[in-house]
Amino acid sequence: MLIALNGCRGKISLLTFVLMQVSSVGFSVAGETQLAALDEMARKCFRLRQVNICRLALKRAETLQRVAAMKKNYSCQTLALGLGADLIMSQHREGRGDAAFQLLEDVNRTCLEH
Repeated sequence: MLIALNGCRGKISLLTFVLMQVSSVGFSVAGETQLAALDEMARKCFRLRQVNICRLALKRAETLQRVAAMKKNYSCQTLALGLGADLIMSQHREGRGDAAFQLLEDVNRTCLEH
């Protein structure tokens, strides 16, 4: 789905538009909801190691990483990148066990602080 900008030929993806909106208001209640959804999906990925679940969790982690970068919240960005790596490893049944769950906790704590 694309949104036209002021009748110009240039278009912006809905995802980019949403990211710009989220970054301008920070991690508000909507951000907390997004983190909760990421947390739930990542935990399922780590436990079940199903490709489709891990793929969806990875998309959410990538979105979080981009928002954190736009906000210059580099601690959150770094943790989100690490979480993405853990999700990819889980997809390939090479997960890090408890260390992945600990990283997810760190993401939740750090990304809500700013």
